[in-house]
Parts: sequence; C-alpha cells; structure tokens
Amino acid sequence: MIGTDHKFDVKRLPILDIGGFNPLINDYINRDPKLRDLYNFECSLDAIDEVIQQKSCEIIDRNILSEEIRNQYSAIDLNPAVNSNIDKLKEPTTFTIVTAHQPCIFSGPLYFIYKILSAIKVAELCNDRYQQYHFVPVFWIGGEDHDFEEINHIHLFNKTLRWDSGQHGAVGRMKLQNISALRDQISEMLSSFPHAKEVNAIIEKAYRDDLTLSEATRVFVDELFSDHGLIVIDQDSKSLKEHFIPVIKKEVLQMSSQQDIQTAVDYLSSEYKVQAHPREINMFYLNEGERRRIVKDGDMYSILDTDVSFSEAEISDHIDAFPERFSPNVILRPLYQQKVLPAVSYVGGPGEIAYWLQLKQIFLNNNVCFPMLILRDNALLIDNRSKQQFIELGFEIDQMFSETDSLIKAYVDRNSETVHFQKERDEIKSIFEKVKNRSVSIDKSLEKSVESEYRKIEKSLENLENKVVRAQKREHETAVNKIERLKSKFFPSNSWQERYDNILIYLAMYGEDLLTVLKESFNAFNNEMKVILEKDQEG
Repeated sequence: MIGTDHKFDVKRLPILDIGGFNPLINDYINRDPKLRDLYNFECSLDAIDEVIQQKSCEIIDRNILSEEIRNQYSAIDLNPAVNSNIDKLKEPTTFTIVTAHQPCIFSGPLYFIYKILSAIKVAELCNDRYQQYHFVPVFWIGGEDHDFEEINHIHLFNKTLRWDSGQHGAVGRMKLQNISALRDQISEMLSSFPHAKEVNAIIEKAYRDDLTLSEATRVFVDELFSDHGLIVIDQDSKSLKEHFIPVIKKEVLQMSSQQDIQTAVDYLSSEYKVQAHPREINMFYLNEGERRRIVKDGDMYSILDTDVSFSEAEISDHIDAFPERFSPNVILRPLYQQKVLPAVSYVGGPGEIAYWLQLKQIFLNNNVCFPMLILRDNALLIDNRSKQQFIELGFEIDQMFSETDSLIKAYVDRNSETVHFQKERDEIKSIFEKVKNRSVSIDKSLEKSVESEYRKIEKSLENLENKVVRAQKREHETAVNKIERLKSKFFPSNSWQERYDNILIYLAMYGEDLLTVLKESFNAFNNEMKVILEKDQEG
C-alpha cells in the first residue's frame, strides 16, 4: 500500500480537439458510418446488455478458467476482492472487461497503467448499471510476444534504462536473473521522493531474480490493483490453449483467417493506414528460447529458420498433444482471449482498436462474439510548479497541447510591440508604381527591371521584419526557454507523456492518491483527455 497525501484538480478536454490520433480512430470516435460494418456494438454503456445477450450463447468452461487462474496465482496471497472475482467467474452471469499488454519491465510507459485503470473503471460503471450481472476487470498478459526491444526499457527523468537479459523467445518466459542492478538503480533514482520507500518495496517484491517477467508483472500489477478485484491472466497456458485447439488447427491446416483479414485490409487501405497485415498462417511455434513462424512448404509444415518440419497428420497430432507450443500472432491473439474468457468488451489504445477493426469476420467464422471496442482513457500529469509557470506565462492549461512554436509566437506577440512594415510596404509600392509608369513611358523594356528592383526591396523588408522578431525573441529568451522546457517535459521526444514516462516517478511523488484520482476521473466512454493538475499544497 502506498501512502496518500496529495490533492489534484482534473480538467477534461475532448480528445478530438487535441489531435494526435490517426484518421481511423478519429472516425471510429465520431461513429463514421463507413466503419459501422467493422464492429458489432456501438461503444456505449447502454449497449453492454446487447453484448451480454450475444456472449451468453457461447459455451465457456468457467470452472477450468477459474481453476487455471487460481493456479497462476498460487505464489500470491490472494486479495479478498480478487479471490471473490475468481469464484464469481464460475457463474453464468459474470462477464469480463479485458485489457491486454506485453509484460514490459517495471510496467513500461504510463499507458500500461491507464489501460488497466480504464478497464477497472468500465467494470465499475457496468456493475453500477447492470446489477443483475457481475463484471470483472481482467489484465491479459501478452507474454508470448518476442519483441524484446519493445519491453526491455523504461524512461525515468528523461533517462532510458535498459534491461539486457541475453535471452530470446517469449518475453514473458524470460528469467529476471540479472534484474537486480537495474532495480537498485531505479530505487536510488526515486529515493528522494516522499513515497519512495513504499514504491521500492513493491518493485523489490515483484522484480526478483527468481521470477519470470510475466510472473513479476503479475505481482506488480496485483500490488497496485488487487483492491479493485483486477484479475491478471497469463495467456501462456496449456490449460487455456486446450480450449483453443479447434481454432489452432483451423488456422494451421486450412489457413483460414488470411482471406477474412485481407478483405478488411483492402477495404481500410483505400483511406487509412492499415495496422496489421495477415500471413498465410497467423500462428507461431513456441519453444524454450524461441518463437518462430509456422510456414507451409509444399505438403509439409516447417518452423521457419529451423530444421523442424511436420506432415499434416503430424502437426495435427502435435497440436493435440502440445497446444501450448502454438502461439497466436497479433491477428489471432484477440480471438484467443475472447474464446476462453466471458468478455463483453476490450479496452485498448488507438493502435489496438485500429487492428481489432480488421478482425470481425474471423470472430464470426469461429462463432465467437466480437466484443465492444472501447478506446482507453488518456491523461496528462502536471505538477504544481509547472502548472504555475505555464499560467504565469499567460496560457490556459489546454494550450499545453499547442505546438511549441505556436506558443512562443503567441507569447512574443502578446508581450511585444507588434512590428510590421505594411505601411512602408504600401508607400514603397506606390512610389515604385510611379517610377515604373515614368520609366515605361520612356522605354517599355524597363518595366521588368523596375519590378525586379521592387521585389528586392520587398524581400529586404521581409528579412528586416524577421530580424526584428528574432530580436524580440532574444528579449524574451527566459520565457521562450521556459516554454520549450515545459513542452519538452510534458511531451518528451515529441511524444505524449503517457507514451514515454513511467509510473514509478509519479507513484514516488504522489503515492496512491494519484491512482485514485485517475480512476475516479476516467470514463472511457467519454473520449476525453484528463489533465491531472497537482494542487498548491500550501493552499
């Protein structure tokens, strides 16, 4: 448990007014009719009941699901809220609100946390509205992903900290055998903040040398969110994949999903950037230290870049015996989680929603309910000192999302005498018109020469104007530098804060109050940017 002693204000801004999303997501938020055939349900709390009616028609082995979750939690003392939710999953009136992510070290970027809080809040909203049902927030660990470079670093205080594991294959299976040096470095960097002791206790408990990355992620997430009943599920499970065997076989033996996806890709690519492209077989072969593509080579099925191959009969038997060795790629992972969970919605980021919009036909062809797609919440965290500096510069908080150059220009214009030479330009133009008329009356060939000289003088005036503006900027150099520093702080590397910074800084600064205010301010159905403003602690 992390202490609480801070207070915050929350400013809500319509996400579409801020920009930063791709056109496909903008159109999805606006419910553009041309996208309507790509999803089943409108993103609305009112439509959840409609999803439930469809999802209830599926057969899900809830007892096996509950048992597998308990097995995965065997090394953790269950919070009563989590324990209760695991039991309730056995009941046919219980449904899940799911979000998912790879097991990034120390949780990676802030949006990892925002996705989880968004799912928790959606579950709360659903529980309030539909009291005849029960809704459980679920965090699905995508630990079979093998993109190590995506999960092996975090940013603290504009410094990139990397974990060099020297391992290969599914990132969730990697042992944290050499994580202690990085963990100690983080602890030292946080040590001066008021809640550093509590935060360091959590990361020391979670990121131990004897755990895998997926196991550590479960402990970390459970420490932060178990009071909300959040259930963490690792997709790397033989028990769960046994219920996915029919889909695995269909994909490997019939290459069933490629055409379904390609139809959606062709439709979307005429107007949007497509997020994910299907392969002939959208399944990897997973083994210790490797995750490789499965490819059809004549009558044989080969594991790419190895000597391993199977006949059709052999690979079919292999799927029956070892379903845990078959890992769905980004195209089929959503179907896998939806196949084994009683999920009515998926809460994801803009990139995820974009590729989910390609998948509806695969779900239909496998008789699995395509869930409601909910765009996760967004937030910007601003400390009190920075807030005051920005306001003192004469800006409103929502202007923080303006371009740096626009802010500088607005400040300079507001705090300087407006300098332009339009009056002089008009006078010079008038003079040159007279000069041109007199010259042409003597020799018509002089017209171009006069116009050329006029353009030179006009260009000189423009250059002089620019020099004056630069001089004004130098006069306001302190303020300009402050604007640039503030923008760099809240939009590091020209990216949104939530896509760059890590939660540990803010937990060490603000404690559990921050998570509380984030959850209370979140409502993913509203499509808003939440600007979380630290209050003046002396006020």
